[in-house]
Amino acid sequence: MSRRRHGKAREGPACIVARFPVRLLRLKSRLCILALIPARTAQARRLLCLAFGLIAFLAGCATDPDSNLADHYQPPAAGKPVATLSGTNLSEGGMFGSDHRAFVNMVDLKVVRGAADHWNEPISLAPGLHDIGVEYHYSNLTARGYLPLDAKAGAAYQLRIKYNEDSAPGGMYVDFWIIDSTTGKTVSEALQQHVTGGKKGTIFYIPQ
Repeated sequence: MSRRRHGKAREGPACIVARFPVRLLRLKSRLCILALIPARTAQARRLLCLAFGLIAFLAGCATDPDSNLADHYQPPAAGKPVATLSGTNLSEGGMFGSDHRAFVNMVDLKVVRGAADHWNEPISLAPGLHDIGVEYHYSNLTARGYLPLDAKAGAAYQLRIKYNEDSAPGGMYVDFWIIDSTTGKTVSEALQQHVTGGKKGTIFYIPQ
């Protein structure tokens, strides 16, 4: 004859995860009460700081760390036909020369992670029409815009720029366009954007 065990049933992982924010809130409340008690010794103060550090860490764990991944661009899966698009860099040379750099910062309104640091790494694109977010950096001056690109499988594209103070009245401007790296032909419309930035209070500051 089987005997049924009495007592509290064990919680599964889903239950534990669901109850975690509630337990965290209770722990926060208890530590807030402890914070009202004067720390009479250095050791007590260290323990209290450690406790609040633990709360901060647990609060970060309680939130979904991947909640913003939906806003990041995800390249096509490996093995699928793709096109590639890379940034560009124009160096002025000389002792005081700087670099005019442009890169892809968004694809179809999805943020490209680490775009500025990996400007020269090709971005994989699925064949078809895309809305390409582009960004220009020169020292602490910037410009941004969007270019349409009808990507073809197997094609390699490159973002190109031309910086021109006289391209339009009223300030400094940069032209963006995309070329086919193999043929050198332009495959997008040209986009001219106003350059802004610099340090306020100096001649290098350009208001938006």
